[in-house]
Amino acid sequence: MALKAKKCFELETPSIFWSLKSGGYLVCSAAPGTFGISITSEKPLDLKPSGAFMALLRKYAPSPLFTFLYQHPSGVQALNLVNHHMWLLVTPPPHEELALIDTHRGVCLVRKSPHGTFTKVKTLTQPFPADLNDPHWIKLPLEKIEPSPVLKASLATPLLPAYQRKARDRIARRVKTMNQSIKRLKQNLESAVLASESKLPDLLRDHLHLTTPGEKSLVLKNPQGQDHIIPLDETKTPGQNLSALYETRKKAEKSVLMLTQMLDKTTEEKNLLAVKLNQLRSSPLLESEVEHLIKGHRLTPEQSTRKNPETSRPPFETPYRVYLYDQIPTGKPLKILVSKSAALGDDLCRAAKGSDLWLHTQQGHGAHVIIKRQNTKETLPPEVIRTAGILALHFSNQKSQLKGEVYVTLRQNIQKKKHLPPGLWLVNRAETLWVSYTEEELNAVLRLVES
Repeated sequence: MALKAKKCFELETPSIFWSLKSGGYLVCSAAPGTFGISITSEKPLDLKPSGAFMALLRKYAPSPLFTFLYQHPSGVQALNLVNHHMWLLVTPPPHEELALIDTHRGVCLVRKSPHGTFTKVKTLTQPFPADLNDPHWIKLPLEKIEPSPVLKASLATPLLPAYQRKARDRIARRVKTMNQSIKRLKQNLESAVLASESKLPDLLRDHLHLTTPGEKSLVLKNPQGQDHIIPLDETKTPGQNLSALYETRKKAEKSVLMLTQMLDKTTEEKNLLAVKLNQLRSSPLLESEVEHLIKGHRLTPEQSTRKNPETSRPPFETPYRVYLYDQIPTGKPLKILVSKSAALGDDLCRAAKGSDLWLHTQQGHGAHVIIKRQNTKETLPPEVIRTAGILALHFSNQKSQLKGEVYVTLRQNIQKKKHLPPGLWLVNRAETLWVSYTEEELNAVLRLVES
C-alpha cells in the first residue's frame, strides 16, 4: 500500500503530521508516550503549518509517497521520503529527536527535539538505512503499522458530525485559555499573599523616629540575618510613608480575597468544561444536545459568515452626506457633513477636527452635523450656521415642525463616554440657536447636496 502525502504540519513536541490524499494523517512522533510512526483519523488542535523544520521538509520532500516503514534493532524508525536517499529518522526517548537526513551525503539537514529546531548541517553518527534493502533494518509495510497506545484512542474514535467537531474545538480552545488564566491568577495570588504578609509597615512604625524627610529608604540592621530595607518616598513625610505602606498592605489583603474567589470560580468552570469536552469527544451527539452543552459558557453558536446584502453595511460606506455651501466670496465652498445613522454619527464625530463646528438638535434624536473649517481662525458666516441648523432639524424627529433649537459648539467641546449608546455624546459646553424655516428654504438647502 502506498500513501500519497499532501500537507505537512508540526507540533511543539518533536512530532510531524502529514495529511494523506486517501484520508487521515500519518504521524511521526519522537515524544514519550506517542513515539513511533502511525496513522490517525483526526489532527490535533495545536498543529503549526510553518517553522524551520517544515520549510526544509517542503524544500527537499514536497510531496512524499510512503510505501514502507524501516525499523532498527536499537528502536530508531525511518521513513523514506523521496528519491530513495531522503529519509526521516525518528529517534526514541531519551533522545526524542526527528532528523531529516540525506543518505548520499551522509549528513543531517535539520533536527527537531524538545530543546528546539537545529538547522546546522552535521555528519550523521547514528544508524540510518544505506538503501531500500539494507539488511540491518526491518522492512514493514505501512498497513502493518501498530499505532501507539495514545493514538489508538483517536483511531477508535467514531466520526463526529461537523457541528460537534466545531463545538469540541471551541471548548478545547476555551479550556486551554482558562488554564492559562488559572496559571496567571495563581502567580498574582502568590504575589498578593506576600504583600499582605509584609512586615515593613510594622517595622517602619517601630522605627519611625529614625526616618528623616527626603530619604529614599530606611535600612535596619539585623545582626541575625539580612538587613531590612524599607523603601520610602522622598517627597512624603515619615507619617505619609507609614500610611502608604499600611494602605498597600490593606489593598493586598483585599486582592487576596478577590483573587481567591476568581481562582475558585475559574477552576470550577474549567472543570465543568473539561467534563463537557469529554462528552463531545466520546460519541456523536444531536445538534440540540451540542447546543445545550455549550450553552451558558459564552459559547453561542457561530454565526454564518455570509452577509445579507439588504442589511449588511458596505465595508467602505461614507458615514455622512455632504452639502456644499458656496455662496460666500472666499472661493472654496464649505462642506457641511450630516451623519446617516447613530453609529455612523459616532464615526463622523470621531473623524472631525476639534476646530470643526458641531450642531445637533437640542431635543430628541437626530443626525450629527459637522461644518468643516479650513483653518482655526476662519469665522463662519451666519448663513452657513443657519443652513447647518436647518439640516440638523430636518434629519431629526422634529422635521415636521420646520422649527426648533439646535446646539452649536466646537467639536472639542463634546465627549463620548464608554457607557453611552451609539449616537449619544456628552455636551460639555455649547450655545443654542433657534432656527425657523419654510419649505422653500428647506428645498433650497437640500439641493446643495454633493452629487
